[in-house]
Amino acid sequence: MAKVKVQRAREFMNLFRNYTIFIDGQKVGTIGNRQLIQLETSPGQHKISAKIDWCSSQKITFATEENGSKAFTVGGFKNAGFLFVAFVSTMVLHFLLNYFFWFKYLIIFSFSLLLFIALFTNFGREKYLNLIEL
Repeated sequence: MAKVKVQRAREFMNLFRNYTIFIDGQKVGTIGNRQLIQLETSPGQHKISAKIDWCSSQKITFATEENGSKAFTVGGFKNAGFLFVAFVSTMVLHFLLNYFFWFKYLIIFSFSLLLFIALFTNFGREKYLNLIEL
């Protein structure tokens, strides 16, 4: 049997949510934050992917040999931390400017960030997770 190792990166945005790992369309395991799992598969050509809720990674085709091993790393949306900080900062700045200077238009930038996140999780949902062969 061939071994497939999957390491999950440390991340804040999906801290308490597990990813489901699929090989050839079959669920073979789940992986939590900062975990490493080892899976066994038959030698030959396979496709691996990861999924969380309705979002997933792209399918990666790989080949294994008898007693061989392949390693992968999986992580969440790479710009999620930046977008979260940008959104919260814009909201705080909006409320401060609105309270002290009656400036009410900064909220438009917050909605544009929310729109980007919504579009990416709906139309780019097959690229939400990053699965990389090492």
